[in-house]
Amino acid sequence: MNPIKLSATQAKLQFGAVLTEVKGGTPIVVEKNGQPEMVCISIDDYEDFLEVRDKKFQEGIDKSKRGKFSSLDSLYEIHKKTITKEAKQ
Repeated sequence: MNPIKLSATQAKLQFGAVLTEVKGGTPIVVEKNGQPEMVCISIDDYEDFLEVRDKKFQEGIDKSKRGKFSSLDSLYEIHKKTITKEAKQ
């Protein structure tokens, strides 16, 4: 889906509409003086981004491709346990 571009002022004045679009899966690029400054994405897209960015999770995906995990669901459960354990430390 193509992002919607808004100025910071437009994003501020239309914040409810921004939330609706983002929740529907459309990213919003917020610009200041015509330059992109930030992107608003849904929490689901953000969590997906973090998973891909997380090195341990990515290594697990690579292992699953080599048959070390039975499914991505089992890999995700291991990932959640790792995050929980690290957060407690």
